[in-house]
Amino acid sequence: MPPSQVCRLLRAALPWLGSLALPGGALPATLPVVPAEMRMARAEEEVLLFALRLDQALLSSTFPGFDARGGTLLPLGEFCRLLDLAIQCDPQRGRAEGFFLRESRRFSLDVQAGTLTLDGRLQRFDRSSVELHQDDIYVDTALLARWLPLGIRVDRRSATITVVPVEPLPIQERWQRELRLGRFRPSEGPRQFPEILDPYRLAEVPMVDETLRLTAQTAPGLERRLRGQSTTFATGDLLAMSASLYALLDAGAGRSDFRMSLGRRDPRAGLLGPLRATEFTFGDVLDPGLNLLTLPQIGTGAVLSNLPLQRENAFDRHSFQGDLAPGWQVELYRNQALLGFQSSRADGRYEFLNVPLTFGWNDFRLVFYGPQGQRREEVVRFDVSENQTPAGAFQYRVVGVDPRLFGSRAHVETRYGVSKRVAAGVAFSSLQLDGRTHAYSQASLQGFWKPLSALLTAAQDREGGSITEVGLRSRLGSASLTARHAILQGGFESEVFRPIYGKVQARSTLETSILLPSLERNLVTLDLGASRDRLVDGAEVERLSNRLSTSFQGFFLSNEIVRTQGHGSALPLPSSTLGDFLASKFFRTFSLRGQANYQLDGGRRWNAFAAFLESPSFDPYNLRVGVTRALVAGDTILQAGVQKQQGSFALGVEVSYSTRNRWTLDLTFRLGLGREPRSRRVTAQAQGLASHGAASIQAFLDANGNGQRDPGEKPVPGASFMANGASRPQVADESGVAFLTSLPADQEANISVNPSSLEDPLMRSGIQGHRITPRPGHVARLELPLVVLGEVTGTAYQKQGAASSELPGLRVELLDTEGRPFRTVRTAFDGFFILSDLPAGSYQLRVPPEEARRLGLEAPSPRSIHITPEGTILDGLDFVLVAGERRPVDDESMKAPS
Repeated sequence: MPPSQVCRLLRAALPWLGSLALPGGALPATLPVVPAEMRMARAEEEVLLFALRLDQALLSSTFPGFDARGGTLLPLGEFCRLLDLAIQCDPQRGRAEGFFLRESRRFSLDVQAGTLTLDGRLQRFDRSSVELHQDDIYVDTALLARWLPLGIRVDRRSATITVVPVEPLPIQERWQRELRLGRFRPSEGPRQFPEILDPYRLAEVPMVDETLRLTAQTAPGLERRLRGQSTTFATGDLLAMSASLYALLDAGAGRSDFRMSLGRRDPRAGLLGPLRATEFTFGDVLDPGLNLLTLPQIGTGAVLSNLPLQRENAFDRHSFQGDLAPGWQVELYRNQALLGFQSSRADGRYEFLNVPLTFGWNDFRLVFYGPQGQRREEVVRFDVSENQTPAGAFQYRVVGVDPRLFGSRAHVETRYGVSKRVAAGVAFSSLQLDGRTHAYSQASLQGFWKPLSALLTAAQDREGGSITEVGLRSRLGSASLTARHAILQGGFESEVFRPIYGKVQARSTLETSILLPSLERNLVTLDLGASRDRLVDGAEVERLSNRLSTSFQGFFLSNEIVRTQGHGSALPLPSSTLGDFLASKFFRTFSLRGQANYQLDGGRRWNAFAAFLESPSFDPYNLRVGVTRALVAGDTILQAGVQKQQGSFALGVEVSYSTRNRWTLDLTFRLGLGREPRSRRVTAQAQGLASHGAASIQAFLDANGNGQRDPGEKPVPGASFMANGASRPQVADESGVAFLTSLPADQEANISVNPSSLEDPLMRSGIQGHRITPRPGHVARLELPLVVLGEVTGTAYQKQGAASSELPGLRVELLDTEGRPFRTVRTAFDGFFILSDLPAGSYQLRVPPEEARRLGLEAPSPRSIHITPEGTILDGLDFVLVAGERRPVDDESMKAPS
């Protein structure tokens, strides 16, 4: 066998053997590709999107999976990446290599052979439980749990996968350390790709979430009633802005509701030229309120701001609000503790107002549950331990709102970064309150130090009166502390300080949130609060609260007790102790959510309670039963229903019975509609689309390497893509186009090609990717170039007379068309060299003359080579150097130039 062929065989074998010693088990590109008949190509409608959780932390909100013989297939490579496990997958070759927790616990999977080597022991598995897809190796959860010491609970109804490790994972131990210090950051954000402009359009086909509901009801003394309800939520670009529309038509109740908003949001503050705004919106907007003066309200008006989009509304509070279609429910979590639960209201909204913030990192999660078993999550994060107004920066917010049930208001709020640790603010506000117009002026000074944040605020009302407040925030170990004290003079009133029991003279508040030690690495949070209002007439009103929240073995439990008591006045003052208990649990075959309201005084123990049980055991149908008991009204409602929650639409049927002899039958139909702009094909799915952004991505072979698709350049079907480093299940069709939906709106997203989905081992992405900011209802159009790289190999020989031998350590270089060195390499011990990952173009391969003179050899003639856009592999480009006058060898000269 010629030496060059032997060298090539060694080159193919050595990387594979060497990969076994690599920390991450990197896979070589020289293993054979598995036969095409072993690959699976599932329809896009079969994709199931889950929320992947570890220790109740959300690792991914769009984790893909597929049905398989009563089980669920999950992507092994993506699963290991999100859990920081050192196992890498190569779906093109059907292999996975690496280790679990320790390098001695090796993991080696060969799908084609049906074998797994784990901890040095060879075992076989049923290959029907593993599927090779274009983007990853999909493994049944039951098999995956046997391979790795992990419990994996799949809940189809909630679209949730919960990982329960048998042994602590390094990522868990790191999270626990960060939580104790208030620095928990489960996602630091993706690395930034080059931004691509995505201009607003004058008009486009919107994304629409449509819900149709038909209700039949009977009641004593009344004829049977039949009523229909339609709810439409549409979003998209309109008049070069982002538009949203909510329309409710209830034929039975004879009412309707219509809301619309227009505006733009930009996290990079690039709106309105010199104003550098992050947001402007008019129509239906939220006024986040103004410290000491106004409360958060929703109404018709306008907002203009350059404050960061993800920033707290006030010194120690934040408000959440949004659209919530009929039949939907939402839970709010802070740092994995359950804070609240709401059902849809008549106006189609939800509100969690003035939610307390802890000093440090606040990780909020809104979990939405649909009537047909839909589930989605939104994540908002705040770090309130540092000044968010940089030194020298001027920030502002202008708001004008006219709520339906409250007085109209308008305010201008400004902040200026005096230094890295000090910020100053000025605000002016107008408020309609009890038929009078109050005009306020306010000034504030805020300081930030490593363990402490302080705020001094003073405000004056043109109608008379003033207020001064000092606030402190700090953290001691795992405890966050917030203290505030306000002094009111001259009969000061505002929406925050209403004279409900009399005019307020002073208010003191103290709040703490403590992370308690617990068993089995579960989290227990204790929130305590105390406030005291001292009234002008000398009376006092006190409010004490405590909330204990935990996530124990999959249970989310929260119990809050609030005690309100007044004393020191002849007038009636409040005296009550109310409690609210919330529970949420995902079992293997069903889930349970419950809520109970109770009081500990007044002779009554229970006010109301509700419990709902749901089961996805009859896939694709979801069963739901519930009971609601209102003791004050003396009514009990029993509910039972079945819903279809997968596919192109959702359909639900529910029957309820009230002890007041009333039967109700509900039929609900729901679907989300979105159009792919290139093919103009409309996509329908059971899950909603309008709240999220989307992208139409086309992969193509970039023949000339200019990064743009030119006429004649071919599409690349079969490629899949990643959003912020997470692989997405959508695969490019024959025209190279994939339609990615459910991208988080108004948050930057890095879109790139999934390299494991490319069949050709020489094919690469021509660029890192693109960075976009998805907008609700809008489809961004992206083009991602792919290139096929070339490879050049050869062997260098030294000839002396009639004898020749391999020449190691020889420098070989590749010159571009301008004669500049493009790539340099030194020959191996056997004289073999390889130059890989070469873009298309013309080159000159040579041994530099000075290199030949150094060795006392005559330099051979250069070779002209050409790498085509389809990729070129040139083997056997050997050099023979004839012995001449040898010069002394300098050790430094053996090093390749940088």
